[in-house]
Amino acid sequence: MLLLDCNDASLRLWREQQDTWSPGFAWFSEGRYQFGEVAWQHARRVPREVNNRYWHRLSTQALSPALGPARHPADLAHEHLETLLNGVTGELTLIIPGSMEANQLSLLLGILQTLPVTVSSVVHRSALAGAVAGQSCAHVELQLHQASITPVFVEHTLARAGETQLLPGHGLLGLMDEIAELIGQQFVTQTRFDPQRR
Repeated sequence: MLLLDCNDASLRLWREQQDTWSPGFAWFSEGRYQFGEVAWQHARRVPREVNNRYWHRLSTQALSPALGPARHPADLAHEHLETLLNGVTGELTLIIPGSMEANQLSLLLGILQTLPVTVSSVVHRSALAGAVAGQSCAHVELQLHQASITPVFVEHTLARAGETQLLPGHGLLGLMDEIAELIGQQFVTQTRFDPQRR
């Protein structure tokens, strides 16, 4: 059994007691795509060659700005999944966030049908968190471009996720920018050197 946990921050594939983590970044260089940590490391140095919104805006609308031969975010998502799965076959359980819209889920399932895996079930991440907690709760999730809050109701050991509320712009990237800004201010205060100035 394979588990694929997917949101705009990263993909995580569990198989045979091994997990593979791949951040949601695509880097196009020298005529080919690279995904995950390698792409993330280049995001600040060559921002025009890196895209980190294709999971957040999963669709068949044209990429803006373009990134290599990919026509739309779904092309990048397909390449990312193909790279992550790398010949893995079998039944797959897909874990998705409450922020994923129905049309995005449909598109994702269509992409997975083109790969050598069979999606056997789809699980709402917040319901899974509530089931693990064993009681009703609020599941707060930090994604790359936003945060989300989902109420989870647990009755008779059955967890059900409520409607997800989104906090756009309050994701991991925004948090890292705020931390970098605070560190930069400390540098200026203590040494009169601004590390963010070019």
